[in-house]
Amino acid sequence: MIGNYLLLALLTIIIFGLPAYLWIRWILRTRKNKCKVEQIVSIFSFLIFILALVLMFGPEKYSGLRTTRSTVAGAVSIPFFLTAIAIPPIYFYLKWVYQAVSKGDLGNTLFRVSLLGLIPAIILFDLFSDNIDRRNEISRDLGIEIPYFGTKLKSYHNDINAFRGEGEIKATLIMSKKSMRLIEDQVTQSKYYSKKQIVLNFSDEKSWSKEDSTKYWSVRNFLEKEKLTGLWTFNTQRGLYEFYEPNLGDIPNAGILFHKDYFVSAELNPKTQTLIYTRSQF
Repeated sequence: MIGNYLLLALLTIIIFGLPAYLWIRWILRTRKNKCKVEQIVSIFSFLIFILALVLMFGPEKYSGLRTTRSTVAGAVSIPFFLTAIAIPPIYFYLKWVYQAVSKGDLGNTLFRVSLLGLIPAIILFDLFSDNIDRRNEISRDLGIEIPYFGTKLKSYHNDINAFRGEGEIKATLIMSKKSMRLIEDQVTQSKYYSKKQIVLNFSDEKSWSKEDSTKYWSVRNFLEKEKLTGLWTFNTQRGLYEFYEPNLGDIPNAGILFHKDYFVSAELNPKTQTLIYTRSQF
């Protein structure tokens, strides 16, 4: 708990203290350079930054009451904070371009202006890489390969608390008929797949029969080797495939196999051609 507070304090200093220090240095430097435009931009952006901090950490935040007014102030502070952070780099970029224009250097001007194209490129790359990472995470947990083409990540909600590590990830993928068949084949060909869930007798190891013991350890060793917590089955009543966790003990399988606190479930529906994935952490 103390470590979390120290980490939070360090992040607060880095996120808010460092920009404030750099802003003050910038304002003092503009006074020496006597550049009126830069003085106005530096002071104006710093005032927006201070306003964002007041809205974010004002007295109402510590009053013990979560009023509508304090909630709205907190929400409004975010665009103010982002605007304040964005103004200095935009100003210095425009100044850099203007220097090339004022020198009449066409080649250098075009090069500096073209760098603006990096911004949407970086944003698109970030979105694409996030999409790939999320698909890979789902694939690893379910023991299947999800093709990129023919599938679409319709929704992805991550409510896991960054400090406590508790919460839930819910995702829904929709897919074409071809992709559905590919995933369906993987599921039906996976080890221990059946139309009935495997029930393991873990309650009293002394009373195990040889068959119980062999089944338990073969399933457990398989899951540990493949880095999985569960197996696939077909629910004939609902007409869909389910990813379930056979009980290896009186705690979730991830705790027994990998000393981690999470639980995974999923539903693959051939009728709606959707995969619904849930990962709960506690």
